[in-house]
Amino acid sequence: MKNCINTSKKARWLLILLTINLLGGCQVFKREQPQTIINKSEQQRQLALTQLQHWQVKGKLIFKSPQEKFSASLNWTQQSTHSDIRLTSFLGMSILKMLNDGNIATLISDGKTLTSDDPESLLYETKGITLPINDMPHWMKGLTSKDFDRTTVFDEHNRVKQIKLLDATGRPWQIDYQSYLQATLKRQNYQLPKKIRLTGNNITIIIKISDWELY
Repeated sequence: MKNCINTSKKARWLLILLTINLLGGCQVFKREQPQTIINKSEQQRQLALTQLQHWQVKGKLIFKSPQEKFSASLNWTQQSTHSDIRLTSFLGMSILKMLNDGNIATLISDGKTLTSDDPESLLYETKGITLPINDMPHWMKGLTSKDFDRTTVFDEHNRVKQIKLLDATGRPWQIDYQSYLQATLKRQNYQLPKKIRLTGNNITIIIKISDWELY
């Protein structure tokens, strides 16, 4: 009988030790799960962003100038060279819609529809403001361009931190990337802008992106 009791106690201790080891193993495994690696080289990151040709952005845009201030919901769909940019009020009313097929841009605002082969000139003619929108499909996703100023600044993860460029009228603009978020396409992770600040020509625009959907 005594041997049976000892055997039973040993079995319980073995079971306890086995449980502790298993729990410890689970904790170690959790700590060692692979994390997203975002510090690619500058060239690798820019190449990956170049390959993103189809995406949709949703978020908020804040516009400030000496004459005007407003905020709007932003919905932008990009399909290769075709873009569809829409600004709506928080009541759902359309403020501005710009369509671009890569050759001709169409702007719809205030009940008017105008077209031009130069989106920046079109915006100036209708709204009286200049913005660096010709290169917007590039800088929106944190991609540099050969036409940008060579003073582009990168952060410690080789993501674009600041870009300086000229709009169609030759006015300088500074674009600051204040934060990034992660989006995934075909099991590949991308670090894409979450908050962008544009300043130039006494205008400040803040873009807060809530979602990047990649195709």
